[in-house]
Amino acid sequence: MVRQIIVDSPLLKIGCTLGEGTPRNNPANAPIDSEKDRCAFATLRYLSSTAKIIHYNTVSLEVEVEQFDEKIGCIALRCNGPGLAGAAAQGFALFEGQSKKEYLSRPMPADFVPFSRFNDGACSREGHFFAGTMYDKERGVPGQLWRYDPVSACCAIADPGPFTDSNGLGWSPDNKIFYFTDSIENLIYAYDYNDGQLSNRRVFVDAMALGLPKKTFCDGLCVDEEGYVWGARWGGSNIVRYSPEGTIDLEVVFPTVLNVTSCAFGGPNNDILYVTTAHCRASGEEDRQTEFPDSGHLFSVKTDTRVIMPLCLTCNCFVLLVTACLNTQFKPPPPQDMATFSSAPIVIDGKGHLLGRLASIISKQVLNGQKIVVVRCEEINISGSFFRNKLRYHNFLHKRHIVNPKKSGPFHHRAPSKILYRAIRGMTPHKTPRGAAALKRLQLFEGVPPPFDRKKRMVVPEALRVLRLKPGRKYCTVKRLSHEVGWGYKDVVDRLEEKRKIKARAFHERKLAAVKLRQKAVADNGASFEKLKELGY
Repeated sequence: MVRQIIVDSPLLKIGCTLGEGTPRNNPANAPIDSEKDRCAFATLRYLSSTAKIIHYNTVSLEVEVEQFDEKIGCIALRCNGPGLAGAAAQGFALFEGQSKKEYLSRPMPADFVPFSRFNDGACSREGHFFAGTMYDKERGVPGQLWRYDPVSACCAIADPGPFTDSNGLGWSPDNKIFYFTDSIENLIYAYDYNDGQLSNRRVFVDAMALGLPKKTFCDGLCVDEEGYVWGARWGGSNIVRYSPEGTIDLEVVFPTVLNVTSCAFGGPNNDILYVTTAHCRASGEEDRQTEFPDSGHLFSVKTDTRVIMPLCLTCNCFVLLVTACLNTQFKPPPPQDMATFSSAPIVIDGKGHLLGRLASIISKQVLNGQKIVVVRCEEINISGSFFRNKLRYHNFLHKRHIVNPKKSGPFHHRAPSKILYRAIRGMTPHKTPRGAAALKRLQLFEGVPPPFDRKKRMVVPEALRVLRLKPGRKYCTVKRLSHEVGWGYKDVVDRLEEKRKIKARAFHERKLAAVKLRQKAVADNGASFEKLKELGY
């Protein structure tokens, strides 16, 4: 009987429609000493099918989301520059942060672009980046495997197929075997690999021949140091570990998940398997989400094996790491969705959060003793159309106390910060000493006033609109609602925010220039550093 590992609780409840791709960050396994470095190198990055790159820091528990204008197929890390690299819909690209994308090569034929896109990808030790495309049966568009060479900056077809939907890629520990997944055919192929060249394609795993359930499909994969292949099963609620001979060795079962999409190793000893999943709506089975409530969340699994050595892509402009690991003490996140209690205030950027969800989490935190500061309250979102929310607010404006309303209330505050305050107060026992003390720990502001313009601002993943609201649903901002019902400082706040953003942009450019100068100085003096190192310095 095949050994099983049961995983029934997620690491991070983030609710991706289709989560994929999990590279981790620690260039060249560099030693990590400071807490700042520990947080910087502990970031887990993965994709959502709604054209998002999600950055999750496993130490500080911060989550950042980048939104793009087209789907991203796969991502990998750059060693000697900021941002990421990988494959977007039409080809190989750099992702430079702040939702910026720059194509390096667009090999996809123009007549294929409306019906196909690049999907999964991986990078070899020699620096060749491989990525596969998706097929369209009705229009005769085949899935193909492409290779990007960073030295010549050109692309070539590594295997014309034809394949169906290209997926998980990886290499054996000795770098002599290349694995490639054809999802719809339920096959994992093995190739002989030699310095970017593929030959002798053969079937490594035939899922149906191994007796795996029908209507489940091979998805993303990774390879451990013993040569075992870990393959995610779309629709199968599990990850299957295959031996180097292609037999089933182990199953990792996720009973609360329907679609498991990809996996990657990390952790202090490279023995923690991070797993992404997809919401049931991604397979057209949204009615099954109640049966599999954790579909779309991020999981982690402690294993008894480790990942293979990091793979690097080196060229003049960037280096990719696709299995870089965390070389520090791993701290699993607590069940709360925000950081644990801290004596220093937590500064939250209100932009893009849903009003009610944010209020509920803040209420819990201030009752626990945490000091909270919320800036940019005017950019908070409310689900539902603007017209509907305006009608609700006007209904609230008509409520008054029949006797002396100026003294007895209710008081109809129009400012965005006051609207958020009222929502938080309604979730807090504010008439008790405990509740009153909790509200004193709360500060709310329109815009980002000093000194908070120079402090790190956080987000609350459980309250982010892009993660909690279904794409296409209507929403409005508190700023517009407040302005329409009588708040008179919209123009003032907009003007001050524009000045702040100009200063922040100038600071960022100066900081980036200093980083580039430092990198150039290190590169220019690399030879002398080696000589000093040989002398014992």
